[in-house]
Amino acid sequence: MVLEGGVADGSTRLMLRMLAEDLLRSGVGPADLLAMSRDPNYQALYAVRAALGDADTDRQIREAADRVGVARFRHWEETASFAPATLTVSARPDAAAEGD
Repeated sequence: MVLEGGVADGSTRLMLRMLAEDLLRSGVGPADLLAMSRDPNYQALYAVRAALGDADTDRQIREAADRVGVARFRHWEETASFAPATLTVSARPDAAAEGD
């Protein structure tokens, strides 16, 4: 499979805003997003930086982060109320097996 894209008429700033908001809501932090926009492997963000310049791109990303925030969560387990448990396992022979 090959992904092909092209240039479409529209607002580069609006595209950056939508892309930044989507990535921020997915958990990408503003610092990571800024770094991605400097990496040619992230072609859309890199192209936006080339089109808008460093200052405008950085400002747009920071404004998006201020507007929507970043979806983050942390999960942890506490063992403060840990109480050891005793497990007893027993078995009784199967009636069919006794006849063998």
